Amino acid sequence: MPHLVEENCWYHIFLMNIKNRNSDATFRIFCRDDASFAIEVEVPDSPPTIVSSFDTAQAAELWIEAFKKRVEESHTRRPNFRNRPNFRDRPKVATEA
Repeated sequence: MPHLVEENCWYHIFLMNIKNRNSDATFRIFCRDDASFAIEVEVPDSPPTIVSSFDTAQAAELWIEAFKKRVEESHTRRPNFRNRPNFRDRPKVATEA
């Protein structure tokens, strides 16, 4: 791992790319006994979840697409700290001794 902290550095946050755990979710659409549709959502290291009450399989597919879009947008909304100015190159401030 590269050395991230240097002497007189203002960084106090360890910069890393955090992956949304829902981005690896898998989906399975199935028909229920009452002729409605449901989706089984499996996220790694979590028990499966059932999302139900879709009238058609197409409505369930639209929900999956919207879910994936929300997951992607939540990841891209994070600020990108790497594009911030380098504080080590800031002008020196005179201090009284």
